[in-house]
This record gives sequence, structure tokens and C-alpha cells, in this order.
Amino acid sequence: MLNIISLLGSSRCGKGAIPPLIVAVKNFELPFNTPDLDWYVDAYNYGDLTSDALCRLSANYILCYSWYGYLGRHINLRPKDSYSIQKMMPHINLEGKHQREDKDYEFEKFLKENDS
Repeated sequence: MLNIISLLGSSRCGKGAIPPLIVAVKNFELPFNTPDLDWYVDAYNYGDLTSDALCRLSANYILCYSWYGYLGRHINLRPKDSYSIQKMMPHINLEGKHQREDKDYEFEKFLKENDS
């Protein structure tokens, strides 16, 4: 099963200090910036979204980004960046991720691996 950890908070509040601590979790993909989740929570807090809408938007957003991560998209490949996949998770098989095709059979495999 895919482990998802979402860090919410305002810009420049220190969320970036957490990923180095959590990449040791088994079956965890390298985190990527998802500011939209912060915006969804802000919209909910200001009364612009219902709790049901917040839940549905967040679930779809996380599924979409999980799928992109499965395909190897949205990965920081800048080798000199301290948050690059090469620095934080050198054991990841990047070539294997990037060879996955954006096809129905691959999506069905992704869903089976992450069915819960």
C-alpha cells in the first residue's frame, strides 16, 4: 500500500524541514510540493468549501499526484538540490519509474497496488 503524508501550512512556515525525516518510511515516494492542498484547506476555513467538497477535492488531488509519482513525474532531478531524489532516495530506480507508460493497464496495476 502507498503511504501518503501531506504537510499543510502557510508558505515559508518550515514544512520543508520535515521531508528528510520521513523519507525513511517504507514504501514512501519522495515528497513533492502540493500547495493546492493548502489552498483547499484555506478555502474551507474561510467558508468557501463544504467539508464534503474539501474531502472530495483532496482525495482526487492525492490520487492524481500519486499516479504522477508512480509514473516518475514531478520528481526533483536537480542533483545539486538537497531535496533531489538522488540526494534523499538514491535507492529509487528512476529508469524503472520513467519507463512506465501512461496507459490503462498501468493505471489498473497502480490501482491494484494502492486499493485501500
